[in-house]
Parts: sequence; C-alpha cells; structure tokens
Amino acid sequence: DMSYDYDVHPYFEGYLKGENTFKRLVEELKRQESVYPENYIKLRNLENHDFGRFTPMVKSNIDKVNNWTSLVFFLKGCTMIYAGQERLDTNRPDLFEVDPVNWSGQDISPLISTLSSIVKDDAFSRGVYNIRITDLDLFVGEYKYNQERYIGIFNVGLETGEFDISIPDGDYKNLIDDINLKVKNGYMKITNKPIIIKVK
Repeated sequence: DMSYDYDVHPYFEGYLKGENTFKRLVEELKRQESVYPENYIKLRNLENHDFGRFTPMVKSNIDKVNNWTSLVFFLKGCTMIYAGQERLDTNRPDLFEVDPVNWSGQDISPLISTLSSIVKDDAFSRGVYNIRITDLDLFVGEYKYNQERYIGIFNVGLETGEFDISIPDGDYKNLIDDINLKVKNGYMKITNKPIIIKVK
C-alpha cells in the first residue's frame, strides 16, 4: 500500500511559484517521518494528470529537471514517472480523448534508469532515513544501513559555493555520473549536477 504525496504538494508547487521557501518544503518532507507509520511508502512524483507537466514549471532548465528528478528518486518511497516525462513532454494529456505523448523531446531516460538502479540497494528500503534542513535551496539527505551511508545532494535552486557535508575528507564518486568529488575540511563544492555518494 502507498499513498500519493499530496500532503506536501502544495509546498512543492508553492516553492516553484515563489510562494514559500524550499526550507518550508523540506520541513514538510521531514514531518512525514513523524506522522506516518515507520514503514510508510509515499508515491513520489513531479507530474501527473492532476497537476500537469513539471518541465514548464522550471522553464525547461535541464539542471533543475535533473536535480528534481534525482531528488524524487532519493526520497523515501516509490517514484512514479508519468508517460512522456522521460522526454520532457510539456503537453498535459487529456484523460478522455486520444492525446499521444510527444516522444521527440530531450531524453532523460538514461538518468532515470541510473537512479532506478541506485535506489534498488537495500539501504533505501531498510536503512535509517534522515533529511537535513538548511537555509539553502539544496536538499541533503541520507540513508544509513549497516556500515554504509548513501548521501544525496540535489541543488534544486542552483546554489553556488561550498557546503558542510560532514563526512571524512577524501575523494568520492558520484554514483549518478561517475564523476569524482572532493571533500576538504568537511566541505564539498556545490555543483549543478545531482549527487549521490556512498560512504563506507
């Protein structure tokens, strides 16, 4: 059993419209850990027939599309891809008439496939899940399982600079694109790329 993520959707859409902060959305995501049973499953999604297409909401900015897509896969629960989302279709289909998907748009299905593979690890269903609240438009979350941690960093606001990631210094591989990332004095440089790293 799972439920739609409609309890946080007003804050998600509110952030995209400039009506509330990203921090407010993250607070609501964190609240779900308190109000739902320990084994709850949310159906995470960026778009569906009720709310329309996501890409126009971020003015087709591919960095934002990639970060938000990665974020919904990383959140606790199950991710839904709405037909055509993998090709950034902007048409909200009619539910009652034939309304074909436009398959000619930019293809993000390789990213979706990679994310789907990453979150199949047991840590994402059995690990201890935690979200960090910051003042940046930057999502930082993690799963702890056995002696390993998966940390997700998603720069939905395209922030710049460095942030305190609080892991040992060294080089880490971004599991999404295999790019090496450096942590020095506990800080990592913020990029426009979505990041998931594994810490042993």
